[in-house]
Amino acid sequence: CNEDIPFGAKNTLSGLKLPEKVNKLRPYVVLVKVDCNELSSSSNGDSNALSNATPKELYDKALELYSQDDVEGAVELLFASIEKEPHAPAYYVLAYIAVNDYDNYEFAREKLRYCIEQEYALGDSYGLLAKSYYYEDDYESAIKYYDKAIQEEPNNVDYRYRRGLCKYRQKNYDAAISDFKKALVFEDEVEYDYYADVYSYCGNAMYRSDNPEATEYLKKAIELNPTTLTPWSILGHIWSEQE
Repeated sequence: CNEDIPFGAKNTLSGLKLPEKVNKLRPYVVLVKVDCNELSSSSNGDSNALSNATPKELYDKALELYSQDDVEGAVELLFASIEKEPHAPAYYVLAYIAVNDYDNYEFAREKLRYCIEQEYALGDSYGLLAKSYYYEDDYESAIKYYDKAIQEEPNNVDYRYRRGLCKYRQKNYDAAISDFKKALVFEDEVEYDYYADVYSYCGNAMYRSDNPEATEYLKKAIELNPTTLTPWSILGHIWSEQE
């Protein structure tokens, strides 16, 4: 039942440094073992479901727990899965949790480098690696890995938007506008929750670089999300400067 995830990697859990917050989760393992009774039971009736569960069963259960906002339980099962047999999907999810729930970027990068070595979900792995650098204001490194992510997934709106944000933070407004516009090319084809933000940042970058298209993009941002304040504020500056 393990054929659909790449096992066989030589890395082991020994020597890996757990995030400080994850180290505090050890008491929770008792609760996790109780919850794991649903996973599987062996033919001899062994009650230790955690020991009897396959790496994939532990991984799948971890995803289920994470979807239920049980981050601690998910982390425990991911490490249990890796202890049985290291595999890139568990390393990726650990990295995802480290970035989005624990702000532990170095830990995440260690796991993502493993995923990249295994050529696992390269677009996702490069994209999350870029995100970890963005959150630490290392925009050059973030751009480097967003470039790689986009090479793997040219139609990914989020990567183009976030690469544009990096360039915006660097005050490289023309380059940022180019990325934002490339993201908006997919508006009619790709569902994305943040098109209003793309329009807003694009209009903001245009305003800062004296681009006359700024008003058009800011109005579009408001059309998509009337409650957003930033486009209204910038439009106010534009209109006051025109008086």
